[in-house]
Amino acid sequence: MPAARTLWNQRIKVHDGAEMAADVLLPAGPGPFPTVVLRTPYGRGRYLNNPRGWVRMVDYGYAFVVVDVRGRNDSGGDWIPCVKDSTDAYGVIEWAARQTWSTGNIGMVGGSYDGLTQWWTVIGRPPHLKCIAPQCVGGIRGQLPFGNGIPLQYWLWWMNLVSGKTMQFPGAPSWEAFITHLPLRTLDERFGLSRSAWQAYLNGDIEFFSDAATLSAADYAHIDIPVLIGVGWWDDQETMLVWKALQNAKSAADCRLLIGAWDHAGNSAPRPVLGGVDVSAGVMDTIDYTEQFLALHLKGEHKAIADAPRCRVFLTGENRWDTLDRWPDPQAMMIPWYLASEGDARSLNGNGRLVRELDSTADSDFFVYDPNEPSRDMSNLAMFAWADPPLDYRYLQRREDTLIYTSDALSDPLMVSGRFRLEVYIRSNRPDTDLYLGLSDVHPDGRAIGLAPTNEPLSGQRLRYRDGSNPKPMIPGTIYNVTLNGSWVHHVFKAGHRLRLMLHSGSFPFTVRNAGTGADWAEGTVLHPQTNTVFHSHQYRSCILLPVVAAGAH
Repeated sequence: MPAARTLWNQRIKVHDGAEMAADVLLPAGPGPFPTVVLRTPYGRGRYLNNPRGWVRMVDYGYAFVVVDVRGRNDSGGDWIPCVKDSTDAYGVIEWAARQTWSTGNIGMVGGSYDGLTQWWTVIGRPPHLKCIAPQCVGGIRGQLPFGNGIPLQYWLWWMNLVSGKTMQFPGAPSWEAFITHLPLRTLDERFGLSRSAWQAYLNGDIEFFSDAATLSAADYAHIDIPVLIGVGWWDDQETMLVWKALQNAKSAADCRLLIGAWDHAGNSAPRPVLGGVDVSAGVMDTIDYTEQFLALHLKGEHKAIADAPRCRVFLTGENRWDTLDRWPDPQAMMIPWYLASEGDARSLNGNGRLVRELDSTADSDFFVYDPNEPSRDMSNLAMFAWADPPLDYRYLQRREDTLIYTSDALSDPLMVSGRFRLEVYIRSNRPDTDLYLGLSDVHPDGRAIGLAPTNEPLSGQRLRYRDGSNPKPMIPGTIYNVTLNGSWVHHVFKAGHRLRLMLHSGSFPFTVRNAGTGADWAEGTVLHPQTNTVFHSHQYRSCILLPVVAAGAH
């Protein structure tokens, strides 16, 4: 249903006199209407031309306000990405509340950066903001630079997208031709993207886990309005850290979580097949689900969501929805599965095993990571980094620079719920290297279906940051005990299936390749191969710890 009335290019004057541009779509009828606000750097017009998108809020009886953030499109001021703009947001929310067409009950929607703007809005505490529904975005302060010590080369792609007043075409640069350019200091120049914020990122002026961009644990604890968080399993899993922090909020009992079987785009339009895998059981109308949440807090309407448990989580493996009062499952126990081999766990042709009781005849495996020939995470930079990724990870597991550990076929189903982690003993011949881990479900037909995207930023560690934010070069030849967090899962490995752990040192082009030197990542022009050895013995008990839910407990 088209809007009954549209107010184009409304000018919202904020604290410093700059004017933010907004379009307002109003339903039929005299009003006033509960109001939904979306703040975006991507151009407000894109949200008005998709009849299946957020513009449907008008059909549900809301005034829908789409606002360009500062410095973007028709809004005034200077655009500085990833810096909290709570004062701008306060002005926008309170302006909307004062309009004659608004009831003064304001909610917010949107995903990715549009979700980040919601967190920045809520900590400004505008009095008329009643609820928010951010999707697929992190936003909690990290203890390490870049979250895990590994810079993201992906950010140049994003910075190009938002380098002008209007959104740029992501496929225009020749990404594949130039993505290996060194030094990274001049990577933007090589692509002809000198207007991007890449130099600010290299200098540490923009850091996506810094105080400037993120909320602290104390910020989340002070949140006192309901929040609906949405994300997909093959999407930005930093979102789960936000959900965890939100459990200490004043409004925690009124906060909700939705995790589906989709990628980044699936938050608004889930697809039935993702990466070649049938996920049709997870298809749902996410916008309608969000509206039920909004109706409860902006209209006082009691819809189905009001009586449902707080968490709706898709259970992969069994391909069905779970409704839970708490997630991750509080009954999960961390159970170790040990790495073992006969001395060569490289690739699918190797002899690496995951076992419940350590029984190796060999005590280690090595692989050589050559950053000049890195493993690829299959990011489609002409489209988007999380766009329909291949979920059968055998294309990576066939590589000789990847260690593979596979269990025997399971005699009974195994349910895991929460975040797994790796405790590993590792040695390198270089003062620095990276380590990534991935977990896949190996089907009887051989498919190895990954439980998270291969470019998941949190499933890796730059090892000079192994002890925290102060980098310590590794001493070549020294064995280090390192703990790595893996991805979040809610999954059943069926009887007859096998577990597979993948360890490797590259996730290119999403992340910056490790040169093996421990020097400034932006300046180096030489990449050194790194020989990395993983130890597993009764002395060095490397293992993956899985959050296992006992049979019958779920």
